[in-house]
Amino acid sequence: MIRAALDETGVTARRAVMIGDTRFDVDMAHAAGVASIGVAWGYQPAAGLSADRIIHDWAELAPALDDLTETTS
Repeated sequence: MIRAALDETGVTARRAVMIGDTRFDVDMAHAAGVASIGVAWGYQPAAGLSADRIIHDWAELAPALDDLTETTS
């Protein structure tokens, strides 16, 4: 699904991030070569997500996105 979304939008994997609350979300991101952010308040415990970053509050999202995505100048 992520690869299809990237293809449809023309976004590169380096500029995309999957945000999820299950191991399935994170596995899908890794399979597509996309960074992942797990949310600590989600369906599965954050400790088991193996995401590139875990956030505990929405305020942490923007900085995590900046850290994990390649920006263009």
